[in-house]
Amino acid sequence: MRSIGVEPFRVGGTTGGWKLLVGEWAELGEDMLSFEVLACTACRRVELRMPPGRN
Repeated sequence: MRSIGVEPFRVGGTTGGWKLLVGEWAELGEDMLSFEVLACTACRRVELRMPPGRN
């Protein structure tokens, strides 16, 4: 497995029709989490881990 960097992922909030109905209010529950992305070039497997230095 080789690290290909740390990427932010958006979690929470709402999807679909609710976003159309309530607009930006639908994003109130959203948060950003950062994960280290590791990939294997041989088997093409991908894993997400907590970035180094976070407890």
